[in-house]
Amino acid sequence: MRARSMLRSTTAWRGAASLGLVTTLVWAGLLACGEGRGVPTGVKPFDWCDSDEVATITVQAAGAMVEAQKGNVALVIFYSSRCKLSKAFFPTFLQLSDEFEDDGLKVFAFSTEECEKNLADFLAPQSISFEPTVLVPWVSGELTAAFANIGITFATPWMKPLVAVVGKDGKAARQWTPASEYDTDQIRSVIETETGE
Repeated sequence: MRARSMLRSTTAWRGAASLGLVTTLVWAGLLACGEGRGVPTGVKPFDWCDSDEVATITVQAAGAMVEAQKGNVALVIFYSSRCKLSKAFFPTFLQLSDEFEDDGLKVFAFSTEECEKNLADFLAPQSISFEPTVLVPWVSGELTAAFANIGITFATPWMKPLVAVVGKDGKAARQWTPASEYDTDQIRSVIETETGE
């Protein structure tokens, strides 16, 4: 009798532990789509995650890159390969970047990946025409400040992927987040309007 009681409590504990693990994994998946970058600027959390295939830049440099494209239309995405929403939208992002390549569309894909190797592994089977870039960790307010002149805004907290079309005037014509849904035809229409197609 005592053995059965111990077995039941052990089974119940294992069930609760596995439920806790599932909850933790689901929560981690949701966090991967959120900002979650409370690491001081310049600190690389995992040295073993470095990859020679992926460039790392500061948020200030990323903002300057997009600002420098003034005179061209740009498609910009902030994403993470650990985020299910980002992974689901990425093929559409690649399709749009290919579709408007001949129209001079500039493409900027900024990953908020903590691990460069994870991003390199995610992008390896993809056919991409842009340089993979990881934003190094930033402190609160830096991302918003870096893209303020362009007009790309980040809610607090913000969710990935964040997609924006920047017009020839160097200002965000429109942006999309998980809250606003990703309408491919709408994004295409904004790009066509901005490129004059």
